[in-house]
Amino acid sequence: YEDRFEAAASKLHFSDFYIPQTRGNLLEYRSETNEYVDYIVLTMEPETQKLVGWFIRYKASNTAEMDSIVLDTIAAQHGKENYYDEETEQLIWFLTDTRTCHVLYTENDSLLVLYYDAFFADLLKPEQFFKKE
Repeated sequence: YEDRFEAAASKLHFSDFYIPQTRGNLLEYRSETNEYVDYIVLTMEPETQKLVGWFIRYKASNTAEMDSIVLDTIAAQHGKENYYDEETEQLIWFLTDTRTCHVLYTENDSLLVLYYDAFFADLLKPEQFFKKE
């Protein structure tokens, strides 16, 4: 959170992710070399150009074992304590009073990891995260 555009872009470029399209304050990154991630979308605050949220959509072809590695990595970063929301079928880590990490499956069974900041709810509308295939 709060990286400036240049810092966030640099980290993704280092991992061979590049921007194929921009949609307002959303920057969509794809990689031709990463076989596990479909795309990454950053949400930038327009005035400060700081990162306020992002999500990573993994490929639907990933195995359950690969998805487990992602979950284990998140648990290592944020702790094993999380909340499972039965209604939305997602795991949620509460990082701060406003920041959360959500893990869920999309309609096409792609694993999605969403970092959300409720303080920027006007920029982080749910329909922006679930792009139709």
